[in-house]
Amino acid sequence: MVKSQSLIQKSFRSLTPIYIGVGLLSLVINLLMLTGPLYMLQIYDRVLASGSVPTLMVISAFAFGMFAFYGILDGFRQRILARMARGLIPN
Repeated sequence: MVKSQSLIQKSFRSLTPIYIGVGLLSLVINLLMLTGPLYMLQIYDRVLASGSVPTLMVISAFAFGMFAFYGILDGFRQRILARMARGLIPN
């Protein structure tokens, strides 16, 4: 029993840098989750008050880019976590 615990601890310790990287990646992804609310705030504050279509287009393009970046990072994080899980399962 003690031997298996040390093996598990050793496995998790070897993945510590990856956990830190995934944690930082998750922080960035969670900040990107604010894109929707910030987009709506900018629409109500800038576009509806002035009726400016060019401002709407720029803000919408920026929000689209942030959502695309969010999707790419989230897919990247999922692949990293899946590979980590595969590495922990014994053959």
